[in-house]
Amino acid sequence: MVKLERITDHTFPLNFHDGKRLEWELELLKNEILRQKKQLEKHSFASHRWKEAKPQLIRETNGRCAYCEVRFNAVAYGDVEHYRPKKIYWWLAYSYDNYLPSCQLCNQKFKKDKFPVKYKALTPPKISKNYTSAKLKTLAGKITPNPIDIDSGYSYDLFYKDYFKERPYCINPYYEDPALYFSYKFDDISREVEIVPKKRSLKKYVDEAHNVYGLNRKELKVMRYKTFFDYRLARAILQSNSAEDTLVLMAKQAIQMLLNGSGGFIGMILFFEKQDWDVIKIAD
Repeated sequence: MVKLERITDHTFPLNFHDGKRLEWELELLKNEILRQKKQLEKHSFASHRWKEAKPQLIRETNGRCAYCEVRFNAVAYGDVEHYRPKKIYWWLAYSYDNYLPSCQLCNQKFKKDKFPVKYKALTPPKISKNYTSAKLKTLAGKITPNPIDIDSGYSYDLFYKDYFKERPYCINPYYEDPALYFSYKFDDISREVEIVPKKRSLKKYVDEAHNVYGLNRKELKVMRYKTFFDYRLARAILQSNSAEDTLVLMAKQAIQMLLNGSGGFIGMILFFEKQDWDVIKIAD
């Protein structure tokens, strides 16, 4: 997992800031009133709405899963993943800031509706079943952040602070840097690379990264090792005093490609880039 940044330029999908955003929020609020009145069993959602976000999300990660970092867009459609599950956090169902691009394994096989938190979970908007439509209209636009106008309504600053008040054990790479929590350990016998905690006190975050996203599943550990091996080979060439200039240039290009995500696992490569050669070289 690697730190991600939102792209809010002219390509940003209109409906998530100035288009249908208020209309969608009002619909959610009205449905919650109906649910409180027992006229609606549960919230239902229009999946085609968040599918509008997929091209932008794919652009933000260059087609990689925000969790496992595997490039999915060449072989699968991928999912628009609700970071906070819409089944629980119904008011965030159409919030762009609640979306991440995910491979189907991380989302559908592992995460599903799991969302463990350290502290108290976010509470839904305070509304009463006696609220009129006019009253609900005054709330629309204030229950989620506006990704473009970050100071309006429910400001992004408050949204970000609420993240740490809730303290999810599932790290959101848009909100904080996973490198503060995760390290990597390679095993040349099993040919695997495993995510491990940066320090003992962070073990819970690594445990939940696997429990919720499956980040230490066997297939990923093997894939990481293959990318790590390619990286280590390039590093070995750069450490050699006898390599030809052309080979050195190719090794530098190979490492740059890995840092750009050609093999996925940028977070892992960035970690090993900070390690001394003696730490990662193949033992004699």
